[in-house]
Amino acid sequence: ITQPDGVLLAAVRWEHLVTSTAAFVAYASSSRTEPGHQVVFWDTRLGGSVNARRYDSDVVALASGAGKCVIASFDPEVGPWVELVVMATAEAVGLKVVPMTPLYVGVTASLVVAANGRFVYVWCYSGEGADSESVYDSVQGVVVDIQSVQELMCDGAEDVVEAVSVSGNVVALGRADGVIECRTLPNFVLTGSWRTPLPVSRVAVNFDGSMVAAIDASTALYVGSCVCEDPGVPQDMGAPRVDQLVWKVLWADDDPTTLVADCGLKQVMLVGEQSYALARSSSYPSRLHGQTLTAVMLDELLCQPDESPSEQYLVVTDAPHLQKADISSLMTRAPKKEASAHTFSPIRLEPESDGELSDGHPALSEALGVAPPPPGTLESPPPTASPDAITLPTAPTFVDISADNDGRPASGAVVGADNGSRPASGAVA
Repeated sequence: ITQPDGVLLAAVRWEHLVTSTAAFVAYASSSRTEPGHQVVFWDTRLGGSVNARRYDSDVVALASGAGKCVIASFDPEVGPWVELVVMATAEAVGLKVVPMTPLYVGVTASLVVAANGRFVYVWCYSGEGADSESVYDSVQGVVVDIQSVQELMCDGAEDVVEAVSVSGNVVALGRADGVIECRTLPNFVLTGSWRTPLPVSRVAVNFDGSMVAAIDASTALYVGSCVCEDPGVPQDMGAPRVDQLVWKVLWADDDPTTLVADCGLKQVMLVGEQSYALARSSSYPSRLHGQTLTAVMLDELLCQPDESPSEQYLVVTDAPHLQKADISSLMTRAPKKEASAHTFSPIRLEPESDGELSDGHPALSEALGVAPPPPGTLESPPPTASPDAITLPTAPTFVDISADNDGRPASGAVVGADNGSRPASGAVA
């Protein structure tokens, strides 16, 4: 990304198809020689099993909950479908053809949810009303007949749903107008609504369906209750808990007020009103339990598609060792002098005397990199005589835009945008 007086360097955060519940992680990987995707189900406990299912069609979304995983895909002959899989055995226990191609999915102990930018499909696969189906039209705000979905798709109405999350009997819808709606399933009764300044890009409901976290187009993180006194009037969510650079949120599975904000190479744990900075890591948070965060080194794992996942790809951090941090802005490095993290072999993330992190993993070392020279000390190479080359100023300097104290640019910057505001898919760093 070029600036008038220099260059901003950023690390890209890949948008993997990955989900997790309790000790299980599921992720989709592709092959250059075979069509479709393989979905791997990994029990991350010591000595846990690894199973997989192969799909000839591309997987477009997956989510997990209550020990199960829901996988969405599209078959040219069958149409869009969702399949329910038990994560411990990789055994399919149900499949439904759905009336639209899902962009978002979710699963609870009795429900499967699939949604696109307008319709939210609900399949009750167990319990009362088993095998029943319903569809909610977010444009009209009503439940519609499932047979009418194809016709309604042709009415020219614009999509309004940008994000979906489901937990328990609560579904949260993040809308393009900045409104977050919380509704109970399967009848979609509105229980609460909030408003953020910008369109909502992600939402996440905690494990008991009492709280919702939302990330807006500026990558700021907001947190609110799923129940409001007057749910028909969107409430102002107030100041963001983290004001920028949040890529994803993971709620604890045992504490309704604890979550981790994934900010690319930085991660922040919010415990009630307290905030803690975690050791630097490029891993993807998968479970937060007892204030212990388990994360998966998914980038490294997917670079070895033929290798079975094992504990060497896990990073575990305990909250008692965390340094309390002021995160009014993540653009300033949080103190790490007393931070520590235990990791499985072969990597170890621990602070050295100078506050930097040592590691023994080549991929992670490359991700962390070596600090560049201080701003203004790097000379520019001679300009390349090419009509397509980017012309920089005669004496460019590297701009210390919200850099860490060692001169390294802070991670989490948005490196791409759609229509000038929404981060481009898979381009948050």
